[in-house]
Formats: sequence, structure tokens, C-alpha cells
Amino acid sequence: MATPMNCRESCAVFSVSSNLDEVDVSPVIFGGLLALQHRGQESTGITVLKNGKIQTFKGLGLAIEVFNHNILKSLSAPIGIGHVRYSTYGSSDIINAQPMEFESKLKFALCFNGTIVNYEELRVELEHDGYVFKTTSDSEVIGFLISKALKRSLNLTDAIIYGMEKLRGAYSVLLLAEDGSIVVFRDMYGFRPLCVGYLKDLEAYVFSSETSGLDAVDATFIEDIPPGSINVLKDSEITRLKVYSSKHAHCMFEWVYFSRQDSTVEGVNVFSVRWKLGEKLAELNPVEADYVVPVPETSRIAALGFSSKSGIPVMEGFGVNRYALRTFIMPRDRGYFARLKLNPLKQVLEGNQS
Repeated sequence: MATPMNCRESCAVFSVSSNLDEVDVSPVIFGGLLALQHRGQESTGITVLKNGKIQTFKGLGLAIEVFNHNILKSLSAPIGIGHVRYSTYGSSDIINAQPMEFESKLKFALCFNGTIVNYEELRVELEHDGYVFKTTSDSEVIGFLISKALKRSLNLTDAIIYGMEKLRGAYSVLLLAEDGSIVVFRDMYGFRPLCVGYLKDLEAYVFSSETSGLDAVDATFIEDIPPGSINVLKDSEITRLKVYSSKHAHCMFEWVYFSRQDSTVEGVNVFSVRWKLGEKLAELNPVEADYVVPVPETSRIAALGFSSKSGIPVMEGFGVNRYALRTFIMPRDRGYFARLKLNPLKQVLEGNQS
């Protein structure tokens, strides 16, 4: 039996839906996933609606490793969703890669960013109802809950409401249905970021885990998706239903580590937060030192803020292997990967206070 601790995900989701049938959004989704690659390096996937049929391609590794020109060409379509994944626990097997497809009264695919804390309880309930799990991903629980409600003759929106009522935890979900709709829903706390923008040249709405994803494809930011809401995009119009009142409880780690420095999360710029944290640290903990040495990459901005406030110069103290994977999002052997990534610059660190 898989438990919630077996698979913790905080990934990235991205979607493009054009009003123009001749537009191919797969390269745009690919570009968005590249921009969000820092949020997950284990697997990458894209699902499109092509000629009225859902089609998915996914694999283990980075977006640039999984996809090439021919694969993207085979996914040519005006609407699609994409995902990059990491798990701090559990299997890095292809079966856990997303998006995941679900057969029901209305076939759909979904991808997810977050953690369902009552995963085990819901899995037992669904298995009792006859659902057979093939993965250890929270996404399968979400998909089966929606499928279960659809089989009860509920429409898609009501089926998602049923799922949201059962789920406990953090979730930002993109769902692509075979009827051509994209449905976006988010937990009441807004724990993980999710925003929407518009790409004028393609007449396309773009959903992204971070604003940096919108910037990468030249989409204009519209707004953050309100926590506790369901947003249905169909025929180039977005219909919103508020299911829960927002109880804002965002993950501070988004500003500290997860998000790119050029992203703005819930109206607050990531670069600004990291700089101010460095300034505050210097104010609260004054020290005598020769240098401020950041541990690459995320802490660099905080180090600059600390230096600005304290007057202590910043100095690079580590050589960085640019080809090493981001150590936090590797599920195993994190210490080993950290050693591969960082090497102390002895000529800087030895004999100095830092």
C-alpha cells in the first residue's frame, strides 16, 4: 500500500489553449516547461487534444531530453497541457510521470502540483469501489475521484466539486477534457502558485505555475488563479466558480527556494523577497566577516541583500558544476549530488572569515 509519504510532489503545470484551429501549441508548451524546469527534473510530459482525441507523450528526464522536433510535431494541436515532476520520496518510474489519462464518461487527462494529505484514506476508499491503481502518485486519486463522480452522471464541473470536497491538502490542477475544455482548479489555501495569461499572437490563454513561464512564451499576465475556485476555459471564454472562500496559506518556500527569481508569486516579486531576507538577516545577526559567500544558486540574491546592509563584500566561494541536477529535487543520494554540484574554492575560503 502506498502512503502519502511515498510520493511528495511539488512540480509545475503549464497549459496553452488557442482559439485558432491551425495553431500548434506544442512548441509553446515545451517552451513553458523549459522555463519551469527548475521545479522538476525527474519526468516531463505533454498531453494535447488532436482531432478530438487526447494524445500524450511523456518520459523520464528533462524536457529537452524527452522531446525533439519530430515528437513535438506529432503532438501538433491547438490545445494542450504539460507537466514537469519531482518527488522527494517514491518511485521515479515512468508510470508516475504526468499528465495522466483517465477513461470515463468523458475522457480526460490531468496534471497536478501539490500534495494530498488524505491520499491513503482516499486510495483505500477508491480501491474498495473497484478502482485499480497503477501508480503511487496523488494525481491518480484526483483523477479517479472525478471519474467516479462522472459515472454518477454528474457533469464535469460538479464532478470536480465532488473531488474538491473529498481532497485534503494542496493542489493546483490542470485538466484537459475530450470535449475541448481546460479546467483549472486550486485548493482553498492557494498553497502552490498558479496563474493565467494571454498570448495575443496565438489568441491563446496560458496557465502556468509561475509568471516566469508566461514571460518565457511572451504571454501577458492576467491574474493569479483564486484559491478555492474552478475555472473552465472553453470556446475562448473562461467561466469561474468559487467553491470555497480563500484561506490564504501560501508556501513560503516558493519565495525562498522553489520559484525563479524573476517570478512574481501572489503579487510579490521573488527577487525582492530574497533581497529583503538577506537585509533582515544582516540587521538581526550582525557579524564580523571578510566575505559573504552564497551557496549557489538561490541564496545569491539573499547574499547580495546581506552585503548591501552589512557592507561586507560578496565573494564566490564555490565552483559549480552546471550539469549537475538540482539537489533538493533529487529523491535519493542528495549528499552525493551536492558534492558533484559544488566544490569549495579553497583559495577564497581558507584563512578568511565568511
